[in-house]
Amino acid sequence: MAQSLRSPQQMLTEPAGSPLHVRALLVGACALVGAVLALPAAWIWVQVADPPSAVLSETGVFLGEVELDRLVGLTWWFLAIGLAFGVVAGLAVAWRGHRHGLATVVAALALTSVASYLTYRFGHDLFGRDVDQQVQQAQVGDRITTDMRIESLVAFLGWPVGGLVGVLAGVASWPKAPRGAPGVQ
Repeated sequence: MAQSLRSPQQMLTEPAGSPLHVRALLVGACALVGAVLALPAAWIWVQVADPPSAVLSETGVFLGEVELDRLVGLTWWFLAIGLAFGVVAGLAVAWRGHRHGLATVVAALALTSVASYLTYRFGHDLFGRDVDQQVQQAQVGDRITTDMRIESLVAFLGWPVGGLVGVLAGVASWPKAPRGAPGVQ
């Protein structure tokens, strides 16, 4: 299996990596891909997570123990979906970013950070239920379903952590430079 098709002279004279504008383009393109990936991730999150509901009383809506447990479940599902999507996205960025070095990691972080934030926004605003409208139309005794809400900011790290794991796995599959090449000891 050939590690490199370039001669040692080419390796010495060609600049390592890719030009800065190509790396910047990779990071920007990955951020856009993160925005696109956020849509299906948000839809899946809304489909699998079960937001709690409670009965509207004269003094408001109060969540009991079971409802609070379901509220925590929303956060766990967000974290799990972010990890899964992040690993796949990180692998894809690593395989695509082979000649871009550290920019590959920055691109994966850009993708996953954008995707994490937009997954929450799309799930909450686009696919979630409108609690204000429910309350306006409800009467005492009606069940009100809460919105898609994250109770712990740690859940937002699911995408980036998954992305970094995916990048590590992808980078591990990069071909190794032959011994004696510049920068290799």
